[in-house]
Amino acid sequence: MAKAGIDTNMFKPHSSRHASTSCALRQGVHIDAIRRSAGWSQDSQTFARFYNRPLVEKDNYLTSVLNLLSSET
Repeated sequence: MAKAGIDTNMFKPHSSRHASTSCALRQGVHIDAIRRSAGWSQDSQTFARFYNRPLVEKDNYLTSVLNLLSSET
């Protein structure tokens, strides 16, 4: 993460799960699809309670992680 320019004092590896699921929702992915992909049950409130967070644009965290993931495919 540090090599990608991500502030590892602020963000940890699990932050990518928060960022990717929050970004998916903002891009119009249905909440049920997000739950299935994350392994949460249909009735799970985990995303709503813990994961649906504001994205930090100024640190480019989300962009860095998604660019890393897309370069691996």
